Amino acid sequence: MKAFMQVTLIETGRPPAGLGGMFPGYPEMIASLLGGPGPDLSFARLALIDGEALPDPADCEASVITGSAFGVYDETSWMEPLRNFIRGASRARFRARAPMVGVCFGHQIIADAMGGEVARSPKGWGVGRHVYTLVRQSDWMTQAGAPLRHSASPPVRQSSGSGYPAPAERRDAGRLASQGTRYPGLS
Repeated sequence: MKAFMQVTLIETGRPPAGLGGMFPGYPEMIASLLGGPGPDLSFARLALIDGEALPDPADCEASVITGSAFGVYDETSWMEPLRNFIRGASRARFRARAPMVGVCFGHQIIADAMGGEVARSPKGWGVGRHVYTLVRQSDWMTQAGAPLRHSASPPVRQSSGSGYPAPAERRDAGRLASQGTRYPGLS
C-alpha cells in the first residue's frame, strides 16, 4: 500500500564530525520530526552531498532540503544543480501544489535560487535558543486539522545557529515565523 505522500529528503550536509556518532543524519532527524514512515508518509533519502542525482522535480510530491555546513556562496559540484531543481520544482509545484521546505541552509538556497536576497549577517553567527512566533498562516497549516491562530499559537522554541539573516520575501513566498528580528528566521 502506497503512503499518502512521499517526502524526498535532500541531504546537503551532515552533523559535525564530533556529533556524527551520537546523532542520526539530518534526513533521519527530519523524518522523525515528521512522525516517521507510516500510512500517511514515506521518505526517500537523496544524498546530494555524496553526488546522488536529483530526481525530476515534477516527480516529487514533497521535498525537504536539509541544513549544511556550506553557505549559498560556497562552490560545490551539487549547488547549481540544486538551484536548477528548486526552480524546476517551483514551476512543477505551481501546478501540483507540492510543498518544499528548507531547513537552515535549505531555506537560504531556496531563496537564492528564486532570486531572493541572501547575505551574511553583519552581526556574525548567532547560536543558541531562539523563540519564534507565528506571523502568517498558510492554507497548508489548516489542511490537517483545526486552524492555527496567531494570538493563540504557542511560540516555537528552537536551538539554532546562523550567520545569515532571513531571506528577503518574494510575492510568492514569505516568512511564517519570526523571532522579532531579521536574524535568523524561518521562511
